[in-house]
Amino acid sequence: MTEEDEEIAGTDIFWSASKSKSYRTGIKQTFATLTGFLQSNGLVTRTLLPEGAEIDGTFVIRRSDLTAEGYEFYRRVEKRWFDALDKGVAPTDTAMLEKMLKKLRAER
Repeated sequence: MTEEDEEIAGTDIFWSASKSKSYRTGIKQTFATLTGFLQSNGLVTRTLLPEGAEIDGTFVIRRSDLTAEGYEFYRRVEKRWFDALDKGVAPTDTAMLEKMLKKLRAER
């Protein structure tokens, strides 16, 4: 496996953690929000989640799926965003993602 093929985010570990419908709904929302944000801000090299598709236990984002800016953004935001979700931020809330992307782009 090359560095470009490296999996940087995936639902598999979360999916195996619980079979609870509400838990899995939260995982779907989390990854759909993140993926939608990446796609709508030009941070991906391909469509990761086509319109109408649903996140499942095999969903993966690879390094090669992200532009250089997208990978830099993901590295900066990933831990902070998932920590915020653990503290109760709604999985559909993109405020932190928007703020971090604005900051990254201002630095460039």
